[in-house]
Amino acid sequence: MPRKPKRKLKRILPTGCCTSVKHQVDAKNPVQYAHIFHVGLHAKSEIAEVRFHPKSLGQLIYTSGKLRKSWARNGYVSSTSDFNKELAEWINRTPLWKEWLFGDECFIAPRKWPEPVEHWFRMKVGCVPEPYEVANVSKPKHAPAPKWWQHDISVLVSYASGMSLETLGKFLDIDDSRVIKQMTNGVKEFLNVPQAALWCHNLDYDLVPLPTLFDASLSERLRFFAIAKQNPLGLPLTAARIILQSPFLSSYAKLGLLPKRLQSRPHNGYLHVAPPRRSSGEENHADTTTESGCSPE
Repeated sequence: MPRKPKRKLKRILPTGCCTSVKHQVDAKNPVQYAHIFHVGLHAKSEIAEVRFHPKSLGQLIYTSGKLRKSWARNGYVSSTSDFNKELAEWINRTPLWKEWLFGDECFIAPRKWPEPVEHWFRMKVGCVPEPYEVANVSKPKHAPAPKWWQHDISVLVSYASGMSLETLGKFLDIDDSRVIKQMTNGVKEFLNVPQAALWCHNLDYDLVPLPTLFDASLSERLRFFAIAKQNPLGLPLTAARIILQSPFLSSYAKLGLLPKRLQSRPHNGYLHVAPPRRSSGEENHADTTTESGCSPE
């Protein structure tokens, strides 16, 4: 029998509306794009739809920098990015989107979360990741796509990427209290992804005993433990869930009694969002090459 051709996922989404998983035609195989795009698509635009592909976030930063004739202020530009005419048209014909992309806080992480958001992180995992850390997390390789591409996670990550409560309110056409409510829901959904929850704990797995994975061979267990030490975001779903639900970790981690990594939480892709500015009027350090290989053009 002849092989069936692989079905190509449609990567064109409408503007001026919510494009979360539940609103997509194929919710089991949603269009995968950076969370900041999800919020951007809410803005009213003169064009009806936008095309996306895996490199769109890097292209957005490069293209918006090219349009404003400066990359020095905002975010990191990958050396592999290029100018995207379709994204340029979307920027130029979407006033709210253009205003944010040309603003001073675009792709610059804020210093802290709103208090209710920080509270939810602390209540759920006993610690609070920095907005800069959350902003630079890509979808964990083995996480189910429908769990990751959620509206409220997009709002949470967009705040971490430099969208203030006021700006998010304009994009989503809601007040600050509803923005914060969506962000706290985003924390819950973010932590419903086992790999992301383990990543938040930021544990030193050289010192933390890991539970037995009964269905895994010795070589698989050693591989899983090595992945956990390097970056829990790379763990297979089942292994991450077993580690997260182990009585030892679930009880002691929330109490802050387990040893933490000395380093900040690892990212799992290119860095796009820059850390908070050190002081008012001071340029960010987006002019240095990052460990992920990103550098300004």
